[in-house]
Amino acid sequence: MSPNHGRRAIVAALMDAISDRNYEVQCELLADDLVLETPFAPPGAPEAVNSRAEYLDAMRGADRAFNRKVMVLDGCDELAGQDALVAQYHADAETRAGRPFPQRYVGFFWFADGKVTRWREFYNPLVIQQAFSPQ
Repeated sequence: MSPNHGRRAIVAALMDAISDRNYEVQCELLADDLVLETPFAPPGAPEAVNSRAEYLDAMRGADRAFNRKVMVLDGCDELAGQDALVAQYHADAETRAGRPFPQRYVGFFWFADGKVTRWREFYNPLVIQQAFSPQ
């Protein structure tokens, strides 16, 4: 198996674990010192978390906003010369209020020792605003 297939398998397993709300598997795939950057985070949300523990706290909080959230990996491409890849994925999700959450993502993932060490995620903040703003 090429290194890219291994990295792709890690990201695919992470998306499955997020979909299943399986925090134990998420922990197995993420480094203790994970840095997750979300440059387009909505107001009040952090633009970065700086550890696996902070990530899990944020993920548990976010999960409470959804009836269901399935993350679908659409594709991955290597970043030449790096232990990294870029992934395209989307959410098939419904908020607690019953609204659709059709978010699409581009994520950059860096790896060390078979774990994600850094994750930079881009998404459309207007989808969040539409899904969660009062009607």
